[in-house]
Amino acid sequence: MIKIAKLITGETLIGSIENTDDDPFTITNPMSIYTYNTDDGVGMALRHAVSLAEEDYLIISKKNVLTFYTPKAILKEYYNEILDSLDEDVEYYDDQIRDALSAERQRKLKNKILEKRAEMQVKEWLRSSNTYH
Repeated sequence: MIKIAKLITGETLIGSIENTDDDPFTITNPMSIYTYNTDDGVGMALRHAVSLAEEDYLIISKKNVLTFYTPKAILKEYYNEILDSLDEDVEYYDDQIRDALSAERQRKLKNKILEKRAEMQVKEWLRSSNTYH
């Protein structure tokens, strides 16, 4: 059943929770509920809470939960709509990670090249300064 868990950290999660009496309990397909400022006031959105993980669930101790409650039907509908598009999100996140990994490798390669050039310049300077004495 879809439930909302309000954590002591202030984060609010929505997901499928089989039994809220279990400790620890498992939230399958958890999403963070977050708010943000808009020109019209405050907006609300869901963000996949485990988008960077292999697993599609979180295991949480009940001591970290303030309360559980049942979301409104419209929020369940929104949650299910987001669930349907998770495959696209996973591909997007994977592409972002690949791009970041490539950029980091390029940065390291550039630094190695710069270090090698500097080392060669120092060697050339030392070699040339030895020939004048």
